[in-house]
Amino acid sequence: MSEPHVLTYGTRQIAWTLLRRDRRTLEIAVTPEGAIEAVAPLDAPLAKVEALLLKRMPWIDRQRRELGGMADAPLPRQHLPGETHRYRGRAYRLKVERGIRSEVRLVRGRLHVLSHAPSDREETRRLVEEWYRGTARRVFAERLELACARFPDPDAVRPVQWQVRAMEKRWGSMTPAGRLTLNLDLIRMPTPAIDYVLTHELAHRIEHHHGAAFWRLLERVMPDWQERKSALERAER
Repeated sequence: MSEPHVLTYGTRQIAWTLLRRDRRTLEIAVTPEGAIEAVAPLDAPLAKVEALLLKRMPWIDRQRRELGGMADAPLPRQHLPGETHRYRGRAYRLKVERGIRSEVRLVRGRLHVLSHAPSDREETRRLVEEWYRGTARRVFAERLELACARFPDPDAVRPVQWQVRAMEKRWGSMTPAGRLTLNLDLIRMPTPAIDYVLTHELAHRIEHHHGAAFWRLLERVMPDWQERKSALERAER
């Protein structure tokens, strides 16, 4: 039985869902989508559940930040020569030149774009984004296999399918059915941070919620996950 509720916490109104089960204990969880769920015994008083939620709100806020933990979106890129673009944690200056064929390469600290229309910023944007997408798919495929190998049974955590797309508030998400989505901008982050996001999402194939069991699993397969997460947060700024 699922019951939607709203809890007042300071000046905030917090939406949460009460799930009643035939059990003895009361558990608070944050779903991969950032929703708050309280799993309670069938006869648990609502006031008792709300009291526990209020007590756990600092922990809930931390979990939601870790889930969605992206900073505000940066200003739109202009795709002008000299502009800085990041790739796997390093900064590259954009260089645009006329070329017989369109091509994007990393050359000595520069993101080098060859274009038949070097003064056309929209064409430059298209070429750069196409390069990022293609590179992200290749790099993520390689890192994904390495992340799967961290687990005792790699096949148990391997996603049934995965995709790369633009996401505003999340670095990645894993559905209960095993479909993984990765944020295109993740390719701009350092490799240890990329591996953290991948391993974090793969752990959801075993533990769907951010409960104690999830963090124990993540600690086992990636003991330095907190350092990697910190690297991700530093790179965002």
